[in-house]
Amino acid sequence: MDDNLAPHVCDGLAQVGLMPARDVAIVSHANYPSPSVSAGVVRLGFDNGAILRSAVSYFRKCRDRGRLMTELTVIPPIFEPPTPPSARP
Repeated sequence: MDDNLAPHVCDGLAQVGLMPARDVAIVSHANYPSPSVSAGVVRLGFDNGAILRSAVSYFRKCRDRGRLMTELTVIPPIFEPPTPPSARP
């Protein structure tokens, strides 16, 4: 799920007596850097800044060489551990 929905999912689970991380595992997509915090949710995402820097670098190389290139750039996923309930805003 998207990290914008995580607080609503956590609230819904609480209404039926379930607690994220204790009763159910929740993994949400995250757009890093993002301040979104939901207790018990593991966020998985990619560094948007790294993606943009990589894309700009690739297009500059293509421009400088005058041709498209076959190039693989790996942007590693970022896993963020669950936030304890005491840290939830």
